[in-house]
Amino acid sequence: MTPQVIMGWTGETEPVRNDMLAHTYRDLSTVIVMPTRGTIPARVVDSFMSLMRPPNSKTTQLFIAGMEVGHAYNEAVSMILANDELAKWKYVLTVEEDNLLPPDALIGLQREMVAGNWDVLGALYWTKGEGGVPQIWGDPYDPTENYRPQRPTDGVVECNGTGMGCTLFNMDTFRKIEPPWFVTHNSVEAGQFTQDLAFYNAARKQGVELCVGVDCRIKVGHLDVNTGEVW
Repeated sequence: MTPQVIMGWTGETEPVRNDMLAHTYRDLSTVIVMPTRGTIPARVVDSFMSLMRPPNSKTTQLFIAGMEVGHAYNEAVSMILANDELAKWKYVLTVEEDNLLPPDALIGLQREMVAGNWDVLGALYWTKGEGGVPQIWGDPYDPTENYRPQRPTDGVVECNGTGMGCTLFNMDTFRKIEPPWFVTHNSVEAGQFTQDLAFYNAARKQGVELCVGVDCRIKVGHLDVNTGEVW
């Protein structure tokens, strides 16, 4: 590991505007869920600790360690819905151990979630590696169902699915879809889906229409923990 001093968010982020805080009088109670293999890079921890939370609104976090990522999310959501208090909360924010969040990620997603009445709203981040693509999967207005990546804009892009590195779910969304919500598929029969796209595919098969988008104003880094490079 290269010696380094880590202090505060150093990536790009939009300035916090007054309209980003105008929604904070609403119930924005959010459970933050992070699956982890047990070790979280210091840069990720730093960005997580720098995350601004809306004033006087309930937030808490769940870390699920040592489980396959899809199973971890299923356990977390099941635990939340079975809890008398947390089941009343409005949102679940999923974050992952290789994503660097800007400080305004949560309040920015909450703002747009309220304004656009989304079921699922993600921040913008790209797949790792050369030739990576934005995780804005599929055009819902294409008559042929697909998960081809869409081009980012300077606002919100409606899509068929997104990743889970920094994604806000309306709690009621999980009540619309039969569990398990997140399953990693890799077979001839089921096809190849990571747990995130499998969620949207399951919703379609169950006849559940979801309003899904990516807010391209909220930019999230995707950290290669082996090289330290951020995509």
